Amino acid sequence: MANQAKWLLPRKAQAPVMEPLEARVLLSANPYSFADVDGDQVTVRLTGPGTMAITPDGAGLQQIILNNTDPVASALKIGVVKKGGGNGFVNVGRIRTTHDSEGLKSLDAPTTDITGYGGDGVSIMGYLGSVKVHSLAAAAHLCGQQTTSGGQLIFYPSTLKSTVTVLGSVGDGSSIIFSSQIVGLTIGGSMGTGYIQAPFLGTVKIGGDFTGKIDNVFGIGSITVGGQVSGAWDTNYRSGAVGSVKVGSSANTWTFDTHNAAIKSLTCNGQMDFTSITANSLETLTVKGGMNGGLTLKQTAGPLTLKTATVGGQVTGVWAISKAIGSITVGSSQVWNFQNADTAVGMLTCKGNLDVVALLALSIGTLDVKGDTQGGDIALYQPLDPKLLAAKTVKVGGYVRNSITTRGNVGSMTLGAILDGNILAGTKPGVGDLAVSTQASDYLTDTANRVKITSLTVTGKVAGYGIHNGDIIAGVLGKVVLNNVDTANAAPFGVAAVAIQSMTLKQPGDPALHTWGKNWLANPADEFTVKLLTV
Repeated sequence: MANQAKWLLPRKAQAPVMEPLEARVLLSANPYSFADVDGDQVTVRLTGPGTMAITPDGAGLQQIILNNTDPVASALKIGVVKKGGGNGFVNVGRIRTTHDSEGLKSLDAPTTDITGYGGDGVSIMGYLGSVKVHSLAAAAHLCGQQTTSGGQLIFYPSTLKSTVTVLGSVGDGSSIIFSSQIVGLTIGGSMGTGYIQAPFLGTVKIGGDFTGKIDNVFGIGSITVGGQVSGAWDTNYRSGAVGSVKVGSSANTWTFDTHNAAIKSLTCNGQMDFTSITANSLETLTVKGGMNGGLTLKQTAGPLTLKTATVGGQVTGVWAISKAIGSITVGSSQVWNFQNADTAVGMLTCKGNLDVVALLALSIGTLDVKGDTQGGDIALYQPLDPKLLAAKTVKVGGYVRNSITTRGNVGSMTLGAILDGNILAGTKPGVGDLAVSTQASDYLTDTANRVKITSLTVTGKVAGYGIHNGDIIAGVLGKVVLNNVDTANAAPFGVAAVAIQSMTLKQPGDPALHTWGKNWLANPADEFTVKLLTV
């Protein structure tokens, strides 16, 4: 039927008023061709079973309604030939089928901008195998939905597979909803405040920012976002896992909850601010910038809950990680809250200052801090065991300004300096200075089974003193080497243990090497003291 406008004239005798109604083409010619508003030549072709009804408007097409299509044999193609001053694209308000059983094998419209008409966009009420469009405007949805006989949307792990490509951007409030698996989803530009919903997501690539949500998926292969993410990812699946996740950066409004599924890898190429990330486990975490947010990993079985974490910048926020961690490397930290008393950490490296609300762990194989430690306590809860160490190696290049406490034995400690901080091994809660008492029971939790630090060195290779108003207290001290101790302080401070196997002290400007038991410093006026505790 030819394209024509329909008008109704009022019946009352009055000045003529003309009310335009929509121009509609019913059972349109196939293919259907027309020139759009800027002169481009547009062709709409449906192959396979079905008919189409097309309604043009002043800008392009208001809608394309499909009838009696076959989801495995029908295909819709919209092509544009650029003419004159045209832009090579056509606007289409919506494309939809009319019955639940109808669908499309493919929608091939790479030069079509879906503008959204009547709160719709692409709405295929059956299976939609593949779709390619140029862009989705704000509130223009892209849907391939199967429903039950009662009209309920189906979101089970379907064996049907679809691919979705949006070459440009997806506007705010626009959603991509499929009842079939989306094995490939590509958005060339950004996606605004809509959401992506499907039983399974295979490979997802978004070139720009992603402000939207991910909802109700049963598994994710990989997600790559070139820009910033800031929405809510609620991957509420019943089985499966998340493969790799790569983002350019993230805003502090980003939440990612896998509902106790594992994430293979999470990579951020910039600053990673977020509200919360919750998963069962995370194999590899890589952040090029800083990281600020709440990381929760709940795994109770398996070897490692977090295999490797590398953060190039500053870490802040709360980490709640169960079971075991392979290695953590951070640029620095500020008010970092790492309270995981049952978690064994293989290695923790900080390239700057380690500032914590608290750093609690079962054990740390190697703690290597290039700068200072400060803030709350660093506490290791591994019980005393001749076969297990609370820490094998502790290295602090700068000052220890807080307390480092252990319940179990320590291999070696090398510290730049101790400034108002404490090294406490096997001590009672609240012990942090040298009281008048010399009774071991006043300092140690267990006077019979004594916690040992095999070797402890304070290098003094920092500005100021090597030790200033700080205490070293343990059941047994092996080899102790102290450099540049401020011997005159306002209050007693120093070293206390039931047994000290060897200790040397080297002071600036003093040619003597003071050795415990031979030529140790003895000046009653000094506040630096060494106590052998009595059992």
